[in-house]
Amino acid sequence: MTDTATKPAFTEWLITQQHRQDPIGKLATHVAADSGWPKEASYRELIGYLVRPEVTKLGDLDEIIHGLRQAHFEWRQFTKTSGSDKK
Repeated sequence: MTDTATKPAFTEWLITQQHRQDPIGKLATHVAADSGWPKEASYRELIGYLVRPEVTKLGDLDEIIHGLRQAHFEWRQFTKTSGSDKK
């Protein structure tokens, strides 16, 4: 967890989204199973991680990137309403 228990880091928040039936849920399921996922990375670093060949073989790169973009947007909105704006 981050500094306070009410404001999860991006990866922590993302993993809680596995139940979703959309690109965010698909990404969240992948992240939860990926021991190499960079947990404390910037948005750009996460994009760099996702475009690696071993990750893109999991599916359509555009869908994966769209999932990350949408997830990051939703997480930022969530943390804004919680009073945090990390990464």
